[in-house]
Amino acid sequence: MRPGFYDLLVNGKTQVLAKRTKRMFEDATPRGMEGEFIIEDRFFIRMNNQYYPVSNKKTILKVFNTTKKELQKYSRAQHLNFKKQNRESSLIKLVQYYDTLSAQIPEAN
Repeated sequence: MRPGFYDLLVNGKTQVLAKRTKRMFEDATPRGMEGEFIIEDRFFIRMNNQYYPVSNKKTILKVFNTTKKELQKYSRAQHLNFKKQNRESSLIKLVQYYDTLSAQIPEAN
């Protein structure tokens, strides 16, 4: 991971971090210079001292491959939406649920 400031969104057995950046886009137009800020959030899951970049539901489930079916079922039941506007909250809920699942696994054995 690149050095910088990260927001710690979930601080459990599994951690979720967010890297927030803003870029300015400038364009010359007949009216003069126009610009806008482009906001970009990148999310990372820290598990077993490794960082995994995640961007959508598929990449998240790839990280949690051992409990993929349970997480898919939970995602459908909770109506989690991984589109741009709801990605962060859905990721947080899914990782918190994964932590509860992984806490129950050692008790069953």
